[in-house]
Amino acid sequence: MKIIDIKNNSDIDLLNKLVDKKKLLAVDTEFIRENTYYPILSLIQIAVDDTVFIFDYIKNKTKQSFLSKILESKYNIKIFHDCEQDLEILNKNLNIHIENIFDTQLGNAFVDFDHHISYKNLVKKILNIDIDKNQQNSDWLHRPLSKQQLRYAAGDVIYLENIYIKLKDDLIIQNKFEWFKEDMEKVIRDLSYKTLPENSWEKIKINDRNKINIELLKIIAKNREIISRSRNIPKSWFLKDRDIIKISTEQYENYNIFKKLNLTSNKFFEENDNKDIYDIYENYKNGTYKNKDKKINVKHAQKILSKISMNTKISETLIANKKDLEKFLSNPKKNLPLGWRKQIFETIKKEANDYFLS
Repeated sequence: MKIIDIKNNSDIDLLNKLVDKKKLLAVDTEFIRENTYYPILSLIQIAVDDTVFIFDYIKNKTKQSFLSKILESKYNIKIFHDCEQDLEILNKNLNIHIENIFDTQLGNAFVDFDHHISYKNLVKKILNIDIDKNQQNSDWLHRPLSKQQLRYAAGDVIYLENIYIKLKDDLIIQNKFEWFKEDMEKVIRDLSYKTLPENSWEKIKINDRNKINIELLKIIAKNREIISRSRNIPKSWFLKDRDIIKISTEQYENYNIFKKLNLTSNKFFEENDNKDIYDIYENYKNGTYKNKDKKINVKHAQKILSKISMNTKISETLIANKKDLEKFLSNPKKNLPLGWRKQIFETIKKEANDYFLS
């Protein structure tokens, strides 16, 4: 493995030459997202064959135009592992829109049951190579970066091409490559949807919807998203998920009782925020969400889904999560998915109906 820390036009010319020749590149980023809402981009790594180019974004952010051309090219295949955060960071910082992507985590989910396999475990599984992750949580904002950090950053991309070749072959052999492409396109489309504040509630894990005022939860989650962005703080420093769930579940007779939640113990939740959240609660406290039949349906649908996953050898969570099933069963005609999932959801509906009619 050859590592080139991009410093001059000669390095850029070599990268462009290799990319034009190969049309296949592996991409990763290193960033810090501990004390801010928006991640702070540190490095961008691009591997072509056995050469890894590392671009120091903090030192050279005004000189990154050549990267935009490479990453936005429709002729190059960009290989990522678990691409969503990387795409979000690159699209925002470079003001670009990256397409023609192969995500090795997603590809693996179509040929194995592990939907969210880590890069380290995937390298071990496919290439039988153990990679060192000791530098993963090192200080990526401190300069100069150590040789160990640069070698770690390079290791995060150098194996992606070989993994891509193996997974693509498996997908084609199993007649799942078109399914993968369909989902890869959906991942890219959904990026903008997921960044809208009004959709942020979907990231909250809800165990029992029957007790929760979902409409109240949605508006509080949106409020949290807007405030966290404006203050550039992690969402949990303002309101934790469990706070939002509790507010959306309990009844509070007055403001003094509401204050006993002690939300101001959160790192950046201020006294006036208490009143703002309570006002939201007051406006929406009469909303209810009850549908016990749907809960029973979903529980059985999950069992059907598990069986389908075993038969197709596709990760269960890749096919659908609990929220997908709830949405579908609430209105099967309106929410029937398109593409390769359509037949699966029709099977779930039929078997679920047979169960309740028997």
